[in-house]
Amino acid sequence: MKKSLRASPVIAHRGAKTFAPENTIAAFKIAKQKGATWIEFDVQLSADDQLFVFHDDDLRRTTHVKGLARELTLDELKKLDAGAWFDAKFAGERIPSLTETMECLIELKLNANIEIKSCGEPEYDARLAAKVCEFLKKLPANLPIKLLVSSFSFEALEIVRANLPKCPLGMLLEITRWPHFIKHIAEIKAEYKKLNCVSLNVNQDILTKDRVRTLNFSEQILTFTVNKPARAKALFAWGVDGVFSDHVDLMTQFD
Repeated sequence: MKKSLRASPVIAHRGAKTFAPENTIAAFKIAKQKGATWIEFDVQLSADDQLFVFHDDDLRRTTHVKGLARELTLDELKKLDAGAWFDAKFAGERIPSLTETMECLIELKLNANIEIKSCGEPEYDARLAAKVCEFLKKLPANLPIKLLVSSFSFEALEIVRANLPKCPLGMLLEITRWPHFIKHIAEIKAEYKKLNCVSLNVNQDILTKDRVRTLNFSEQILTFTVNKPARAKALFAWGVDGVFSDHVDLMTQFD
């Protein structure tokens, strides 16, 4: 796995989530049909230490079942309907394992942004990051797709960097108050450099032309979640390298 990476201008956020239930094989396949070349998805760890693809901590929104996803085994998760909530035609769509997801993306030749989904519990985040490392180490050296591993957890990224020195890493940041960010920017720059990241993945709503310039310490600036072409056009003009979008069909004009 090479460290350097140049992502597509548009990355399908959780697959084609406006056309299919997010983070499912159906969403990834439809994203390919809509012209996507990169997919972003979230990885969690089940109660029996298996990697699966799911965004929320809680199951309710996309399966109508109460409880935390990570408290079920993979077999229990696989029995849930992760598609009917979106549309009856997707009834029976399952929560995919990371193995199933990667097999699908490799077959479709879709590059993968794997987000290690932090839950804010250091012990869990560390186990999850270590499991992702184990998984990535087993992938063939001549993988036909590109990978980017990202997380809001610096600790998770540190574990990946320690185990996979050449793995491309993306530092995820949710900036809610720009003055607070500026106050701590020296620490963030130092962490970015220590981790040897290749991208800074930041929320787009906080960005202006001058603020994008402030972030140019990053090799690439990727921003989420951009669903209007006019906003994407402005962000690209300011120097943003890529956008995560729910509407990949509207954004392929930028690829």
